[in-house]
Amino acid sequence: MSNITVQQISIVQPIKAVGKNFTGDYRQSFAYIKEVQTLLDALSVKWIPNKVLGIYYDHPAEKKAEDLQSFQGVFTENEQVIPTGALSTIELAGSFLYTIVSGDPTQTIGEGYAALFEYVGRHAIKLKSNAGIQIVTLENGMAQTEIYLEL
Repeated sequence: MSNITVQQISIVQPIKAVGKNFTGDYRQSFAYIKEVQTLLDALSVKWIPNKVLGIYYDHPAEKKAEDLQSFQGVFTENEQVIPTGALSTIELAGSFLYTIVSGDPTQTIGEGYAALFEYVGRHAIKLKSNAGIQIVTLENGMAQTEIYLEL
């Protein structure tokens, strides 16, 4: 783990994303995101490219890949209202443990979670849930992943 900073933060102005719940392998997250983007395109709703949100409810070592639950979403321009039941809006607000990692997500996300859970153990913190919330932004070919655990 390369010098990853963990902070306790409070989100007052909610972070809003539009998406839907999925059941299946977390490795299919980008296909799930593409499905959300296609639904928004059909509704003529503009979404922000290169920025996505995923909430991962299950630990992949504890469930079969096809049974894993997640919410996959995108951010819309000007927080547009979505006129469909196929998609829902999620808002993140409250207290969280937070870290940000940069680089190849297949390596850095695991390092980020390791730093968060080490912090939880060291400070005897009680999490509201074990769901991991990730916001990934791609800029200039580099992935930045923000990871949140709700307190």
